[in-house]
Amino acid sequence: MAVHSGGPGPGLSDAIYEMGAAPNHFGYNVIAFDQRGMGRSSPTFFVKECTSSLYAEEAGFTGNEEVDMGVLDVEDEESIRAYARLTKGRNLGCWNYPSFKVPVDEEDDTSKTYHFLEYSGTRQLAEDIERVRILFGDQKLSVYGVSYGTAVFGTYTTIFPDNVRLMVLDGSVIPNYDILQNSEDAARSTNQRIDYFIASCEMGNEKCAVKDMRACINKINNVLRDNQDMIQDKYEDEFGNVLPIYKLMQRIIQGMFGHYELAPAICSAAKENDVEQLEELLDKLLLVPNDFKSAFIQDMPEVDSESKPTSGDKSEPDSNPDWPFPGYLELSSSAPCIVNGQDFAFGAYDEDMFVR
Repeated sequence: MAVHSGGPGPGLSDAIYEMGAAPNHFGYNVIAFDQRGMGRSSPTFFVKECTSSLYAEEAGFTGNEEVDMGVLDVEDEESIRAYARLTKGRNLGCWNYPSFKVPVDEEDDTSKTYHFLEYSGTRQLAEDIERVRILFGDQKLSVYGVSYGTAVFGTYTTIFPDNVRLMVLDGSVIPNYDILQNSEDAARSTNQRIDYFIASCEMGNEKCAVKDMRACINKINNVLRDNQDMIQDKYEDEFGNVLPIYKLMQRIIQGMFGHYELAPAICSAAKENDVEQLEELLDKLLLVPNDFKSAFIQDMPEVDSESKPTSGDKSEPDSNPDWPFPGYLELSSSAPCIVNGQDFAFGAYDEDMFVR
């Protein structure tokens, strides 16, 4: 069984602990990957030339050491344009990094130079997985991917359908490599999901008990925007970034979809403009402990061998500056941008296209 826990970037070979190790392997030999440019693979994406902060001042950002998606305001066109300039500068700087140019001696005694970034996308990862499958005895793989891992194994299964026994894709990423079409598909599917939630309430779902859920959602959105200085700083994403209102609304709708019993009280508090009561209810809906991972892996043994998976535990990076090898820099925003840049063939390179 081949596993990939997502990313790109966070999803390293330590996925073997989270997605397939005992007691949950059900008799499988489990393999996971440090895909090209990440973990202990070489060359590595994690160099300063591939980080956004190096190009922030030229793009118009100042005073922000960690320049990443957190500085992008999707409701402000100038912010989007500044981020487009930042991304373009980073892509050019990363592309020109000398170590990504790899000379190879040909059989006729000539030499050809290849550019590593042209060979580090999802397609290349799928081909690497096929090479590993053959090394394991040319047997069929069962594959298990989460988030970006669904794109990995969706790609692998598309290219090598006869080599797959079973497939699980959990939390699917849209399998579309046209970046504009991808964005439009994501927006449309989000709206469809919201409409489905609204319909589930208005068609007599007794658990929901809200007659006009669309009006409720709009009212919640307006109250949050009017009081965002009071509310917004409380709610963060999994990376510790404060959620902008549009992302907070997504979390609220997802939360109510799973906890219909809280919907009437939340809608009532929003309708009455009772910010304090709304905040208490949102705490119940959103500030829940995430014990899933710890509960899932608590009994899983660590592997102790020369091929020990690269650990993704960076909870104390200052105490382990050599993770996962000497000189490695933890620059988390680089990997997804680089892999997506390869996958989308720089489809967002034009500033107007990026804004659109």
